[in-house]
Amino acid sequence: MKRIKVCLIVEGTYPYIMGGVSRWVHDLVTDLNDVRFSILHLRYGSPPEHAAFDPPDNVEEVVNIPMEEFHDADVNSRWWSSVMKIPDADIYHALATGFAGVLGVQIKNASKRPFLLTEHGIYWREVQNGSDELECGFKITGINNQLFGVTAERHHWCKSLRGLAAEAYAHADRITTVARVNLKYQWELGARPDLCRVIPNGVRKTTQVADDPTPHFAFVGRVTPIKDVTTCLLAMARVRDKHPNARFSIVGPLQHDPEYVAHVQDLAKKLKFNSEIFIGECDPQQTYLSSTALVLTSISEALPYVALEAMSYGVPLITTDVGDCPDLVHGGIGDNLGDAGYVTPVADPYATSDAMLAMMDHPEQRSEMGRIARLRVVQHYKRDAVANAYREIYQELGRSAVNQQSVVSAWDADTVSHSVSQQSSQ
Repeated sequence: MKRIKVCLIVEGTYPYIMGGVSRWVHDLVTDLNDVRFSILHLRYGSPPEHAAFDPPDNVEEVVNIPMEEFHDADVNSRWWSSVMKIPDADIYHALATGFAGVLGVQIKNASKRPFLLTEHGIYWREVQNGSDELECGFKITGINNQLFGVTAERHHWCKSLRGLAAEAYAHADRITTVARVNLKYQWELGARPDLCRVIPNGVRKTTQVADDPTPHFAFVGRVTPIKDVTTCLLAMARVRDKHPNARFSIVGPLQHDPEYVAHVQDLAKKLKFNSEIFIGECDPQQTYLSSTALVLTSISEALPYVALEAMSYGVPLITTDVGDCPDLVHGGIGDNLGDAGYVTPVADPYATSDAMLAMMDHPEQRSEMGRIARLRVVQHYKRDAVANAYREIYQELGRSAVNQQSVVSAWDADTVSHSVSQQSSQ
């Protein structure tokens, strides 16, 4: 029997950049070793010289598509290369409604092959909430803009990205998302509920549990504006002033937004933190094993991988009220295990520091939160469940692709860019 081939369309992530979406892709292609994959990698600027991930053997090719021809005045302009090669596949699977979604829709129109759309974060919401950069590396606006101020430029991008999302939803054969809260935004823009499905992120059960008695609060993630590391540092400083023995770590890549990194490092100096607080990009396992809590101060999230990873080590959460993070802390539908941490308002360093202080003041309660965190992941966020869900979808869409080929002549993947360019100019 022929193995299904899937072309994943990604923006500025796998296999070059570490992050939640990249981890999701790597887990998927690794676990579905009975599926053949190719990667269409869209990026503004050259990809890094060295990849962050080594794809498994069933990833047959990685095709990089530069976006330098894209003009911010017209989101539908011809930003793709006129000579790009589109891998032939049974299914095209875009991991965003932005530029990946544009390409996925137009490949579907040219090839008549099934189009699957998966959303982690909701792009237009992220821009509205203060994100300055899309996954592909395309810069929306500068750091000096107000964090929550919807400037004319930001408004333009919100509107454009909403339009792209609506277009992707209208053409997708199936729509999945990692977060339950995303459904309402998808439905709002016309996604058919019968085509939508929530498939939460999942992780493997760990054998080790955090047990270091020294107070240690860690942020793990990309140091970018959407993660609001500023609020995290302000909260940590307030806790340190009350408990000088406490330790703090900012763990994650520092190269994604140099301007913002310079901003938060300057703030750290003013708050009298040693520069060693910035650990940089590394395997966070040792951080989890020594952490009192994971502190996430993001202004937008879906279902963060780092939260699930930390919980699998028995680390409770202090997280902002974004995405499905409240479900991770309090439990979703049918989950009555109890609280695995605290949920705080966005951009509120006082509430964040109060949560840290509460964990220090009530160690037995904190320990129980850690136990619940680990149990919640084991019961509700299994990595195997993610792979099985997508295998099922691929098989269903693969059968559809076979049926389509009986009525539609085979397409020439090498010349699809001509069809794509024609459609984009209409």
